[in-house]
Amino acid sequence: MLRPDPWQKFTTWVDLLYVGGVIVAFAVLYFIFSPILYVVYPIVLFSLCLDWQSARVAQRREHPFFLISDLLTVFNYISLVMAMTLRATAPLNYSKFIWINYGLIFLIYIIWNIYMIRLPDTDAASRKFFFRYNIAGLPVVVIAAIMFFEAHAGFLSRLLGINILKYGDHLLLSVAAYHLAIMLSWIYQTYLVNRRKSTP
Repeated sequence: MLRPDPWQKFTTWVDLLYVGGVIVAFAVLYFIFSPILYVVYPIVLFSLCLDWQSARVAQRREHPFFLISDLLTVFNYISLVMAMTLRATAPLNYSKFIWINYGLIFLIYIIWNIYMIRLPDTDAASRKFFFRYNIAGLPVVVIAAIMFFEAHAGFLSRLLGINILKYGDHLLLSVAAYHLAIMLSWIYQTYLVNRRKSTP
């Protein structure tokens, strides 16, 4: 059951948690060495802020699941921006750990959506909404897993005879652009389309 405004205890902890994540993200900006990551960084920061907004809404339910998911989410974002400061994994121009953290953004997001779908007070339209975005997020999880393990073992490159990591920069930029498109679509659906439907 939703808690009436204003929320206090849970929302305060959530705000502090995400503020801490944003502070760390800005603190490591100076130490990012790869130009490609300066393109990815603002998209990641935008994603963190969007997740913060979603977390504030979800915490009205006062369920431990949401607090745990917020802890994992912020920790993963911190790990991602810290990975941007690590030594590059050749032939990539960035650390392979960026892929695992990028994939975890979407994996946590998918689990969060599944939980929302399973809640008894979630209506049919919202279930379809969350399901569509889960389908949209799956390719990023798969690509991120492939790239991380490829950088670690190189099995797929040996199997196909093509060095997949050579295309790592373009692939990361493509995933970041896809991520941005998903977020803009989410904002449009949540704050424009759904609001129009709820307006009498």
